[in-house]
Amino acid sequence: MVAAATGPTSMAEALERFLPSCENNPHKVAERLDTLHRRGEVGLLAGKALVAPGSNPRMLGVVAHVLSDGKAVLYVQVRQGLVGNYPVWDGKDVECLKEHHRFWAFERESFEALLSAKRGGRPKIYGPEDRERVLVEAAMALHEEGIPTPLTEDGLANVVSVRMGNNSPGDTLLKEILKPLYKRLKGVTRKR
Repeated sequence: MVAAATGPTSMAEALERFLPSCENNPHKVAERLDTLHRRGEVGLLAGKALVAPGSNPRMLGVVAHVLSDGKAVLYVQVRQGLVGNYPVWDGKDVECLKEHHRFWAFERESFEALLSAKRGGRPKIYGPEDRERVLVEAAMALHEEGIPTPLTEDGLANVVSVRMGNNSPGDTLLKEILKPLYKRLKGVTRKR
C-alpha cells in the first residue's frame, strides 16, 4: 500500500498528475491550474502562506515552460506589484528554478479535492438538455470571466470545463458542443 502524500503539492507533482487530463500538454495544465487558482478552487502557497485568488492574473500566474532538454516545468510568473517580494524565475537558471519550486506549491487539501471530484465520472449519454446546459455554462463563464485572450478552441473549452467541474463532458465532446459558439466568437473578435 502506498502512503498518502502529505504537505504541499509541488509544482512537479501537480504537472505530473494533471498531464493525463490535459492531453499531455503542460501549457494546458498551467492554464487549468491558473484558472482554478483565480477562481479560488485550488490554493497556491507562497512559502507557507495562501496567495489570494484576486492577485491572479494581475500580479502572478501559473505558467509552463519547456526546458532546453525537453523537460516541462510549471512555475509561478511573478508580475507587477510582487517583484522583489517573492522568488522570480528567469526561465533559464535551473538552480534558481529549484529555489523557486521550494517556495511555490499548491495547498494539498484543495488539490486532492479537485482530483477526487474529477474521478467521480461523467454522464454516459449527453442528450439535448445536457448540451444546452453546457452552452448555458459557457455563456455564464464568458459573462463572468470574459472571452479568453487569445481566443482559442482549447482556451474556451478549458474555461467551460473548469466551471462545470465533474459535470463537464470529455474534451472531445465539449469542443464539439462549443464549436458553433467558438466560430461565432472568433468572427466577432476579428471584426473589432
